[in-house]
Amino acid sequence: MRIKLSNFRNLAITLIVVASTHAKVTIIDSTLTWHTNIYSINADYGLKSAQSNTSVEKKIKCKVIENEYLRVVVENEIGARIVSMVYKPTNHEQLYSSPCGVPYGIREGSFYYDWLMVYSGIMPTFSEPEHGKFWLRPWTYRLLKQNDDTISIAMSQKDTVNFSNKPSKFVYGATGIECTFIVTMISGQNCISTEVILNNPGNQSKNYEYWTMTTLAPGSVKGNPRTTSGAEIILSVKKVNIPQYWTAIRAQEQSLGGDIFSFTKLRMWKNWADMGIAYAWPDASSSINTFWGVINHDNEEGIIRVCDNDQTIGLKIWSWSYNQSVNSNSGTNLPYLELWAGVSKMFFSPANIGAGSKKNWKEYYIPTVKCANVTHANENVVCNFTSKKASYDGTTDKNADISAQLFFTSPGKEVTCSIWFDGAGQVTVCDTSLTADPLGNLISCSIPMSKLCRGLTAIKLRVVNNENKELIKAEIPVSMINAQDCMSSGVASRTVHLHSVKEQMQMVYGIDGRLVGKIKPEEIKRLHPGLYLVRNGLKISPLVITVENSFGLH
Repeated sequence: MRIKLSNFRNLAITLIVVASTHAKVTIIDSTLTWHTNIYSINADYGLKSAQSNTSVEKKIKCKVIENEYLRVVVENEIGARIVSMVYKPTNHEQLYSSPCGVPYGIREGSFYYDWLMVYSGIMPTFSEPEHGKFWLRPWTYRLLKQNDDTISIAMSQKDTVNFSNKPSKFVYGATGIECTFIVTMISGQNCISTEVILNNPGNQSKNYEYWTMTTLAPGSVKGNPRTTSGAEIILSVKKVNIPQYWTAIRAQEQSLGGDIFSFTKLRMWKNWADMGIAYAWPDASSSINTFWGVINHDNEEGIIRVCDNDQTIGLKIWSWSYNQSVNSNSGTNLPYLELWAGVSKMFFSPANIGAGSKKNWKEYYIPTVKCANVTHANENVVCNFTSKKASYDGTTDKNADISAQLFFTSPGKEVTCSIWFDGAGQVTVCDTSLTADPLGNLISCSIPMSKLCRGLTAIKLRVVNNENKELIKAEIPVSMINAQDCMSSGVASRTVHLHSVKEQMQMVYGIDGRLVGKIKPEEIKRLHPGLYLVRNGLKISPLVITVENSFGLH
């Protein structure tokens, strides 16, 4: 059995200096400089005039929040936006911002104020679709928490707006809904979290839409963010809904009937033959769809959003045409991928919030390094867990090869990673300790086919910290052809009758003698099925964990 561990560490000295001098979280006031065409607006935010091919400098107040891994810029004067997210270990930007704002869609009936100007970042939009009402209005700002470990800020708006010249398709009116967008950074973590709180204080239920818009360009040169040809949309759904007027991108995929298409070629930005919209289908709320984002394969950096999605059931994908945008960075052909998380499945499909009701959810935005794909993710770990084959043949295959690319959101911590085959029996592939690296970790395992058997149906992964808290678990299906019988291979049966654990605390070891941890009885249930050794003083007893997760000492 071979195990290979790799840490993608090429900036170790820099990281040590950063960690030792900037371990706490800080927040400072600063100023952004942005350029736009010359334009003017009325008091109701409708466009008064705009001059193309002109440029004027705008100064915008902002907050800069930093820890040892991230530098994040937030502003609340033009919408509530996370404008920039620089990942310090690579010194790369993850979010797109346009170098010059251009008013467009003027009097075309597409947007609430009958015009739009793209700026940047991650931002809340409500209570109408298509960028909503508040993308250009100031939001109120509050500092919720500030200490060495945590900075948390809130930006808020209340929907009392009913623009008189809005296009007729915008029908929700002044809903009275209050939206709060909270941004939090924690010391020692290389991700940020946002929390969205929607409150309807009125005495009537309201139809509305909410979408978190993101403009993603991971792995960009700082100061010149842009998506490149290697950009891939990371999304586990296999079908999308493409409205009929986006004919060029519909032609890239196989039709599955009506507006439903496969989602294969359009995962890569370079295959977007024109601008267009695709909606994740049937929805983005399934348990397998708790993450999405973009990975730039030109340098294998990405940014992944993690959320339970029980509230944000919709995912809208937008892009400009690749050929028009890849070498552009001005006008309305811009090099980025725009992903939206919404409370409804599509634009102009209302959600409803009851009288006196609140809705809230938390989103995590995680910059990743050296993850070529994402198969499993949560707020602790982004993981690409793969097997070289989905089916192994005992007569032709010498080994089964498994790998796990792991990106941890709390670098520098010691963790234990276990990988095993499961099914009619249980065969450990590797059980190893490593230090979570801010530049990513790779585990490569190879096990001889002679140690495997035909009843194995899945490969499982489990990562725990040094307190035996589970950080992530993952499973991929596998089949065994022409393999030996499980019982003849010496794999332990998992139907052993067990007694109860009576001791308060147990020192638990793997069968190879490796310490698993000092574990309480209730924590033993979280061990994956198999054979362990338990030491109580000088006495050592075997411990068998069954498939039903009961436990006991013999």
